[in-house]
Amino acid sequence: MHLGNGAILCAIHNGISVDTSMGFTPAVGVMMETRSGDHDPTIP
Repeated sequence: MHLGNGAILCAIHNGISVDTSMGFTPAVGVMMETRSGDHDPTIP
């Protein structure tokens, strides 16, 4: 996990990256200080 001006999560299995929280645009992924990130639209 990297937390700074941005935030990135990486899933590692047997020393190999298998998934990350990064997307194709700056608005996707985990929430950051200035970005909304992905959110569940069913949560009010």
